[in-house]
Amino acid sequence: MKQLFAPDSKLMIFLGVVKDLMFLGVIFIVTALPVVTFGAAMTALQYTALKLARDEGNGVFSDYFKSFRLNLRQSTAIWILYLLFLALTGWSIFVYIANPGTFPLWLFFVLLAVACLLLMFMICTFAIQSKFDNPIRKTLRNGLMFAFSNLFRSILMLVMYLAPALLGSYFYEILPLTLIFGFSLPAYTAARWLYGKHFLEMENKILGKTGEAAENGDGQEEGESS
Repeated sequence: MKQLFAPDSKLMIFLGVVKDLMFLGVIFIVTALPVVTFGAAMTALQYTALKLARDEGNGVFSDYFKSFRLNLRQSTAIWILYLLFLALTGWSIFVYIANPGTFPLWLFFVLLAVACLLLMFMICTFAIQSKFDNPIRKTLRNGLMFAFSNLFRSILMLVMYLAPALLGSYFYEILPLTLIFGFSLPAYTAARWLYGKHFLEMENKILGKTGEAAENGDGQEEGESS
């Protein structure tokens, strides 16, 4: 019994992760509520989740607000760009639903696919933004490349983020849980099992280029943002 509740036991480690994800989920909701800060919140969420997945960092609060502060300006610009496209697509879907029989059925599925692709690209872009420091244009390009080159994993990430929202909308009893863990758990799961290893390979590649650049006197184009 004593071993079960030892600080390094599997149970206590699991409970520690649950506690961190709960705090992370609450912080994310609070900082994303103003809407305009959603991009910075999403970036900080994925940065902190990656730190938790790697068992690194200085704590949820410290890591989250460090990334939030450092990425606020650029993440907000990226978010506004995605928001415009999502709003346009959402409005088109609303017009379709409000006018039944006016437009062909295939158009609805095309619009739905566009919305899903935008959400998938957005998730991948903020994952890139959370770890690598690049101009907005290159971050967007890298996000698209990452999504397409890891298409199956990107689709899984999208499903993991959408599933809690759908469950919460149908089962109101679990709505508080889906709000608290609906973003932090998918972010942690993705960082730990979907893209964490790929990011590590990218980081090692960047560090290798940095070493070569230092020897040759050249600068680097890409690096960690926080």
